[in-house]
This record gives sequence, structure tokens and C-alpha cells, in this order.
Amino acid sequence: MVDSVDLRIGLHGLPILDVLRDFILRVWRRSVFKGFRRCMRSTHGVSWVTIPSKDIIAGRVCIEKVVSASFWDWSNGTRLFFWRWPIESREWARDGHPIYVSGTLPNYRRKQAVERDPKIREVVASKLEKIVHRGYIQPGSIQSLISFFTVPKGEADVRVMFDGTRSGLNDAIWAPSFHLPTIESLYLC
Repeated sequence: MVDSVDLRIGLHGLPILDVLRDFILRVWRRSVFKGFRRCMRSTHGVSWVTIPSKDIIAGRVCIEKVVSASFWDWSNGTRLFFWRWPIESREWARDGHPIYVSGTLPNYRRKQAVERDPKIREVVASKLEKIVHRGYIQPGSIQSLISFFTVPKGEADVRVMFDGTRSGLNDAIWAPSFHLPTIESLYLC
């Protein structure tokens, strides 16, 4: 009688799906870097690495986020891979959508209400820490605060919703429509 082989166990005793995920993640990381390098060579020439440009700085941030990502999570945050966008949209994808000020920017200083439920307060604190850790909010002088509220998400989680109306921010800014390309209009460099 032949002993049955456990197909869940792979290389070095690791579960086969973990080995497969690790392999896919490595291939994806290499693919992202090669695509960036190919686009920089075609845009800036063979010596693209030595030329200081916004493309190189933004691309470095993208690659750092890719390197720190796991199979399941963008643990260091995300950023658009601007080089994969159509040429006419790349600068916008790299630098962000322009926001226009159409009124006086608010000077909102009301303190955020404290969450009453300690469990929810802990969840909110961890979500806000994640935003800071990922670099979405950076240290600097504060001109105005923005309030937020929570919406239940399942039984033990919440979604944090930022409210630009209460502070007056929504009345003071506007942005042209946000154009997100479809797969048909997306041109890969």
C-alpha cells in the first residue's frame, strides 16, 4: 500500500498555496519594475536613472510601496502606477488631480467628538494610525481640521467617513470630473 502524500505541503514544509502566493508576488513585483524601467527608458532615454525628474521620484515611491506589499495587503499604502496611464494623463496620474479653490478655505478648529464605545474608539484609532503610517497624512502646520463619523461595517468593524461639509471645505473647493480610463482606453507604456 502506498502512503498518501499531503499535497498541501510544498517546498521546505511550507503550505503549497503560500509558496505559490510568494512566487506570484515576486513575478508581479518584477513585472511592475520592468514596466516602469521600460517607460522611463522610452521617455527619458537610456540614462534615465541619472536624470532627476518628478517621474523618477514618484516611480521610486511606487516601487517602495510594491516592495512592501504582501499578497493580501498594501501594507505601506498605494500609489497610481502613472506610467501605465495614457501619455496625456500621466502627469495628472503622477501628481494628482488638480483641486481648485473657489472660495475662502475654512479655518475649522472644532474638536472631534469622542467615540463613546471603547471598542469602536480602538478600531477608529487603528484606522487613523494606518492612514498616517501609509503617508496619506504628513506632519506640518495645520490650517484646518476635518471631522469624521463612523458607519458600522459588520459587527466588530467600522468605516471612517470624512466630512468636508461640516468644516466648509466642500463649499470652498471644486474639481473637474474625475476621469478613470477603462481597460479599452488604457495604454500601457
